[in-house]
Amino acid sequence: MGDKVKKDTKIKMLIFLFFVLVYFTTSKGNVEVIDTSFSIATATALIEKGNFDIGSEAKSGGTPKYSKYGPGLGFVLIPFVVAGQFLGGLLNQPLAPTLIVSFYNIFFGAGSCALFYCLIRRLGGTARISFFMTLILGLCTLSWRYSVWDFSEATQMFFLLFSILFILRGSRRDLLLASFSCAFLIIIKVVYITYVPLLLLYIFWDHCKKTDIKNGLVSSAIFSLVIISALSFLLYLNSIRFESVLEFGYGAEATKFSISGIWNNSYKLFFSINKGLFIYSPILLIGMLGYTRLVKIRKKETLLFLSLIITNLLITSMWHGWGGGWSWGPRFLVPLVPLWLLPLFLSLNKKGWRRVIVAAVIGLSFSIQLLSVLQKDHEYHH
Repeated sequence: MGDKVKKDTKIKMLIFLFFVLVYFTTSKGNVEVIDTSFSIATATALIEKGNFDIGSEAKSGGTPKYSKYGPGLGFVLIPFVVAGQFLGGLLNQPLAPTLIVSFYNIFFGAGSCALFYCLIRRLGGTARISFFMTLILGLCTLSWRYSVWDFSEATQMFFLLFSILFILRGSRRDLLLASFSCAFLIIIKVVYITYVPLLLLYIFWDHCKKTDIKNGLVSSAIFSLVIISALSFLLYLNSIRFESVLEFGYGAEATKFSISGIWNNSYKLFFSINKGLFIYSPILLIGMLGYTRLVKIRKKETLLFLSLIITNLLITSMWHGWGGGWSWGPRFLVPLVPLWLLPLFLSLNKKGWRRVIVAAVIGLSFSIQLLSVLQKDHEYHH
């Protein structure tokens, strides 16, 4: 048992280092998303002033200005901004913080691949198949593009996968760690609060053990503890920044959800040329088909994964900006990409024509992702 754990640890480290190297060599070295500048300013304000005020006039007593984006990403960027400031001081280069920040998603994207390996192993995949699955996730899906870009979806993917993996592991210590991760995810993007009831339902179901309802309630309470604290902190920040606990900075945009969007936009999120998930990552279609097999051997886990995917899809399709703006494919679906792909591990041992089809789709998916990282944002949009 000890040798198996050591082997898995070495493989996880290899996966992480491999993808850090691949992602670093395919990154652009500059911030391409204008929204990132607000999070960089928030991190800088926290470092230099100890508050969230990003207004340049703040030092002279002017009106405070705050980023409309979740404060969590500002916390994430603090070590990268510090490193950039240090490097900028050494080289007398004021753009150094921006350069260093442009690489931040690399570590979260690589970490997501390592977590994905652990998740496949948890569900019964062999070390060889689990390793191969990480290559597919990291090189044949939207994960690659978003790990070398400064949209925060790769970072969201990491914290979401961490929460799911440790919930599945199930000890009370693991649930506490999952709670910390999920809480931080909510501070990054508050919409993830809608996922918490699904996670709590799974925890309660998994820990009840026949008629032991008390165990289920205690485990659910442990998971809720940090999340409630984090949400309270976020509401407090809202009252300071925007003078209302229920104002998260998005203003009227937060109300632009429509039920009709489910019918109008869901198909586009799957198959439209500009934003279709299966157009930009064809291998995910084969992955999703595998849920018919996964449900037979992992019913509880399958219901959890599908409920998270459906929630993500419904929220995205209902919002007026469902396409994610200037993004490569359906940006808001990216954090759930590992769950779309996951059941594929059950089909990798198939022989004959099925293996040929899977291999062909993997090759096509890789080519699409390679195309995405060889271009800059503005090149393919123009």
